[in-house]
Amino acid sequence: MDPQKPAREKALIAALLLLTVVVRLAGLSFGLPNVYHVDEERFAQLSEGILRGNLNPHWFFIPTLYIYLVAAAWEGVYLTGKVFGQFQTREDLLGRFGTDPSLLYMVGRLLTALMSVLTVFFMYVLGKKMYGPRVGALAALFLIFSLEHNRASHYLNPDSPMILFIVLSFLFVWSVYQEGKTRDYILAGLFAGLAFATKYGGHILFIPLVLAHVFRSLEQKRPLRKIVFSLPLIASGITFILAFLASCPYVLSDFSTFKSHFNWQSSHLFTIGHYGTAESVSVPLFYLRYGFLENLGLIIQVLALGGLILGFIKSRKREWILFSAPLVLQITVSTWKTYATRYMLPSAPFFILIAAFFMDWLLSLKPFKGGAAAAGGKPWMDKKGWLSAALVGLVVLPSAVKVAKFDINLILPDTRTVAKEWIEANLPPKTRIAMEQYGPPISPGDDRVYFNVRPSLSQINLDWLARRRVEYAVLSDIIYSRFVPFPKDFPSQAAFYRSLDEKAVPVKTFVPKWDDKLIDLHNPTIKIYRLSTCPLPGFPGNFRKYAQSIVLVRISDKAWTIRSSIKAAGLLRKIERVFAPYVRLIDENGREAARLVLKNGEFGAPGGSLSATKSMPLNLAPGRYKAMIGYEFAFASRVPGLDPSRRFRKEMPLAEVLVDPGKPKKRIEYIYSFAAFPNTRGEDYAQSVILARTGSGWRLTSSIYGGELRFGDDYVLNPFVKVQEPDGRNPARLTLFEGKVGSFDSPTSGGVRGTFKLPPFSEKPRLFAGYDFFYDNEKPDRAGGPAEVELLLPEAFNPGKKPKK
Repeated sequence: MDPQKPAREKALIAALLLLTVVVRLAGLSFGLPNVYHVDEERFAQLSEGILRGNLNPHWFFIPTLYIYLVAAAWEGVYLTGKVFGQFQTREDLLGRFGTDPSLLYMVGRLLTALMSVLTVFFMYVLGKKMYGPRVGALAALFLIFSLEHNRASHYLNPDSPMILFIVLSFLFVWSVYQEGKTRDYILAGLFAGLAFATKYGGHILFIPLVLAHVFRSLEQKRPLRKIVFSLPLIASGITFILAFLASCPYVLSDFSTFKSHFNWQSSHLFTIGHYGTAESVSVPLFYLRYGFLENLGLIIQVLALGGLILGFIKSRKREWILFSAPLVLQITVSTWKTYATRYMLPSAPFFILIAAFFMDWLLSLKPFKGGAAAAGGKPWMDKKGWLSAALVGLVVLPSAVKVAKFDINLILPDTRTVAKEWIEANLPPKTRIAMEQYGPPISPGDDRVYFNVRPSLSQINLDWLARRRVEYAVLSDIIYSRFVPFPKDFPSQAAFYRSLDEKAVPVKTFVPKWDDKLIDLHNPTIKIYRLSTCPLPGFPGNFRKYAQSIVLVRISDKAWTIRSSIKAAGLLRKIERVFAPYVRLIDENGREAARLVLKNGEFGAPGGSLSATKSMPLNLAPGRYKAMIGYEFAFASRVPGLDPSRRFRKEMPLAEVLVDPGKPKKRIEYIYSFAAFPNTRGEDYAQSVILARTGSGWRLTSSIYGGELRFGDDYVLNPFVKVQEPDGRNPARLTLFEGKVGSFDSPTSGGVRGTFKLPPFSEKPRLFAGYDFFYDNEKPDRAGGPAEVELLLPEAFNPGKKPKK
């Protein structure tokens, strides 16, 4: 025996543990004193309750062992501080939650990190016992650079501590197969019970335990009766139950709460899913694409596959015991509705050990054999030893780079902290700001007005924000990236975030140094948008009334004339300034085929007109075009981060225009008219009308808008459009919806639309928008009706030919 071998092994273990400490402690104080991980805050509150004397947490969605461990660590801090005169009572420590909780969170995170370091150590011991010291060293090294395990080891939460108990349990499972001592059965059950008491899942270790028991019993040629009715195996099961009940002591006395919470958690995993779980995502493919990558690493996941193949080829009892738990776990999590890379954490140590087993087999091949003998005592820094070390380094490198980037991201200021500082430095007091979950924290005493919409701003809309005169919206990609990539799964949520890009102005974006493809609770991308505070924020909400026509007249096959007229009233100039009203034609490829600007410069400047008419010739190839009407605008007051001279766009699609040589039309005409009702009943309510010329007359389409019709407490009764001749004769009432429409006491929420066919007009008609009754539950004394508002029509409106008598 090489006398230097024990010393080298101790040095190797020390180096592995030192590396683990460096990797796990880097960035451990991330975010503090702000707490950015929602689970950390939850577990800290539960542990605080324990330390305040309420030993029953009344919360069993996750088992309670880790909660008690954190409370015990805090108690140790309190007793130590009391000895040194830092604390007189526990309140001196726990009171920091209201001021600066950094010490409490750091103690909890250090507890998790310590358990992570122990996990790496016992991973080495497990690998050594099963395959030899080199496999142990490789398994420990691979676990150090497991991105998911490193991530979980930085949190005050039970994910990483559970892995320690799983590894310890399996260590004694292997001892059951090797030696079959009753002590090993009991310890395997004990640590499986502690794993289950940390986070539900340790029971899966009974699969390899039973296999180890059966294989050893068969090798010992024990009778079937003794294999089935084994006292050590029964003792292991009893120990598992006792360990769980001792660690979660209120499961039985508060069984109804435990049952309710456990059933909810099961439903959450199997049928409900996380908030924002996309139906179109294949869960098995998600784990194949991301789960192994995040938990093992780019190359190590390939080694794990190689290890599985090699193990099945060898088909030894050792591999069957090792493979059983992770394969069953992987199949199980792949059937859940909920998916996340952290759900692979319980199986990650097994797959890592399988990868180390395969790596060891590779290093035993002839090109590396000289260096491979290092574990047996030869100096391994010979030529082949260096080759082996280089190969191991290349295998670990991609994982090490990802872990290093993660730790550096933790050390750097969190994007939410940077965004918070920017808001406090640039947005004045009383600024109205809407934020969704996982956004910047709010400082105590901050006198800005915050609207915290949890969890997602997509639960409301821009009209709701405009009704409350919200000036800024702050988004976090921890929320919006759940919806934006999946518009088919989440049409309304994706549409809301798309509407921000279309109707709001991006002011500032805070991007982490290294971003992750998956949702990561660290350093999210934070976007800040400046919103229009017009009562109706989109086009044409800068006006109380607005009308615009588009007329396309064919001159020849491709030659057309486009003509547009505008008539407006009630410009809200103090909020935003309007420039260059226009018409755009967009072709099928999304390219702008034509643009007609009706008035250059500011529209409706003091002393200026609120009407304009312009025409121009253009060539249009056959095809479909989207006709857009809109204008440019600039904010009337300074917006931090924006050039004051910069202009933005508000527009809407008016119609789809078909240029078809086979069905030539000489004249295509659309008229759009919008009117906002006077705010006499608490409403921000408006209606629009689109008139489209048809071969036999006109098609009228009308829509209603309102900031509280979808989200709020308003309703409107029987919205309508009235069409009549200039002298008031022959009025025709066109009801868009019979009954109540809105967000209060109404079966139908949101806006409604109605379409009607009209005959040719003999002369320019008069159009009115109206309703029979409007109710705002915040101002019931102002409810009433009916009400009508006359809609404008462009001056150049041509009613068409008079109908034949």
